[in-house]
Amino acid sequence: MQEDISWENRIGGCFGVVDQRFARHPCDSGRAFELLAQLRKQGICWVEVRKEFKKYLTGKGVSPADRKTEMERVRRMYKPWLND
Repeated sequence: MQEDISWENRIGGCFGVVDQRFARHPCDSGRAFELLAQLRKQGICWVEVRKEFKKYLTGKGVSPADRKTEMERVRRMYKPWLND
């Protein structure tokens, strides 16, 4: 993993290119775990992560219902490991 790329710029790699589903494909899942490690190393809190992931999904035109589903998946994977 390249540390010189900001964590915000890594968010898209955690989602499917076509369906914008979070960490469903093994490659997307691997990138999601790498991002989690970077977030923990940098001490990024859950509130900031949630904000940026929502911003990403909104920018991709994901419907509110699908955005809620994907954010729940993000929350389950990341929130237990990050500070509030």
